[in-house]
Amino acid sequence: MSQVNCPDCSKSVSLPDNTEVGDVLVCDSCEVELEVTNLEPTQVDHLLAQK
Repeated sequence: MSQVNCPDCSKSVSLPDNTEVGDVLVCDSCEVELEVTNLEPTQVDHLLAQK
């Protein structure tokens, strides 16, 4: 299981082994929703609300 730092609070967020680009994660520390934007290297960004 890999990890990435939350862009809001800098805490570590765990990614399940089967994580794919586009998956949504929630930071356990600050509860912000993050979208996986890249796997190599692992990157996340804030989930943009659909209009």
